[in-house]
Amino acid sequence: MSIKAKIIMFLVLILMIIGLVVYFSYFFNAPRKDAVLPGAGMRGNLTVTVFGNDGKIIKRWTGMKRAAARDAATTNLFTTREGKSVQIGPAVWFIAEEE
Repeated sequence: MSIKAKIIMFLVLILMIIGLVVYFSYFFNAPRKDAVLPGAGMRGNLTVTVFGNDGKIIKRWTGMKRAAARDAATTNLFTTREGKSVQIGPAVWFIAEEE
């Protein structure tokens, strides 16, 4: 292969790597994930209901407030009226509704 072909292949490879980095940083950042998570923009009194895999209600809290998440991509943090924290992981189905 000639030097010109090697340089072109190297530039194409660099552009592909930059494209992948931009793609994953745009589509998989925490603010975009928060936009599709239930209760992402809710800050007032919430009713949080956790469901099992069979669709039955496991637990329901009322008067919850959404707390700042340490890792917004993987957890949802809420606080109760008594000031206790409730952490709901990404593998659990839940609904957060404003009261």
